[in-house]
Amino acid sequence: MALAETKQSVLNSETLESLESLQIEGEPDLVFEIFSIFIENAAERLASMDRLASLAQLQDLSMEAHALKSSARAIGALNLGKMCEQLEFHPEQGLGAEKLLEKLHSEMNLVIIELKKHKPALSNF
Repeated sequence: MALAETKQSVLNSETLESLESLQIEGEPDLVFEIFSIFIENAAERLASMDRLASLAQLQDLSMEAHALKSSARAIGALNLGKMCEQLEFHPEQGLGAEKLLEKLHSEMNLVIIELKKHKPALSNF
């Protein structure tokens, strides 16, 4: 079942449908695998981004933000991807890296909640 597409949607329904269409009958759940890898890698990237921001290593922070942006967009977490893009290109401007990272953590929590709704077997993550 596709998620309703609203301005507040955490996951893009078209992306989810596209991912689901890749599933081959009788094969392991591909979307579950993609989501579980995303959750694991995103947690590691966010921890790294926190550390890099605290050390003011903006170039490395930008590279981590780029990687998380790409992963987020691939699973349909477009707002998370947009926030990562802001941090990627302007880690020192606007809200500042620490403030934006706080918002990234909040958005990531929302993304994980929605991923678990879409694939309840993820509840162990």
